[in-house]
Amino acid sequence: MGKFKKDINVSVIIPVYQAKDYLERAVNSVMIQKNVKEIILVEDGSQDGSFELCQRLKATNPLIQLYTHTDRVNKGQASSRNLALKYVTGEWIQFLDADDELLCGKIEGQLNLINENNSFVIGNALDIFLNGRIHKRKYKQNPWVGLISSKLGITSSNLFNAEYVKLVGGFNESLRSSDEYELMFEVLKINDKVVYDSRYLTKIYRTEGSITRSNDRLQKIFQDWVNLRIKIKNHLISKQMFSLHLRYTLYGAIGLFHKEMRIDKKLEFNSIFSYLYQFEKKIKIILYRIFK
Repeated sequence: MGKFKKDINVSVIIPVYQAKDYLERAVNSVMIQKNVKEIILVEDGSQDGSFELCQRLKATNPLIQLYTHTDRVNKGQASSRNLALKYVTGEWIQFLDADDELLCGKIEGQLNLINENNSFVIGNALDIFLNGRIHKRKYKQNPWVGLISSKLGITSSNLFNAEYVKLVGGFNESLRSSDEYELMFEVLKINDKVVYDSRYLTKIYRTEGSITRSNDRLQKIFQDWVNLRIKIKNHLISKQMFSLHLRYTLYGAIGLFHKEMRIDKKLEFNSIFSYLYQFEKKIKIILYRIFK
């Protein structure tokens, strides 16, 4: 990049679907950040007045750009993010879900951590529940361990080098889930030099509706998740990077995910690693409850 970090430009991408009640909160959380060059809203065929709200926000804020899919059809979050990528001019990208919120200093603080050759920043997050409960989401510093175990941050808490996001072609629109981890996997294959931000500067708002899924959808989520782990394993083997620690993490995570999703489909995984992995997780939960 060759620039002082204070001069780095960031593009913020916000897909918008049925977000009338909380979109302004997300946009306002971006406006308190430094280094923001543009806010790209992609309205994804909402029927709740979100499009009209986007128009009003654009009319009053020169940083905001507004795009829609052809005929304002609903195409999903991955497609909306990819549409926004066509218009990105910033050097780094902050993805933000319309119902999430960035805390003060999030973008500037993460920019201060990067070097010229980093592909993205891993950021911790806060889960905010309807009953007021707050859960700290602490992610992994090792990118491959984090990728395998779904602990490599999420789109809203991370910060991405635009060069690498564009280089891998953005998000896989065929996936029902795991698209953000598929993106990070493709980026890591090119450049696994990432940086970890230990602070909690992103709020993820959780609702009851967000966890309601049909059995068919659960099967698709499970299959996407497992298929990605198989790709990761094959890549690590090809690069002679599939260490004992990564094997333990992979087979343990697959076993735990299989159990938590309550999927009947048989899988081949190391049962000893799976048992030890689940036991380790239980111990960590007990210790957290004792010492929190």
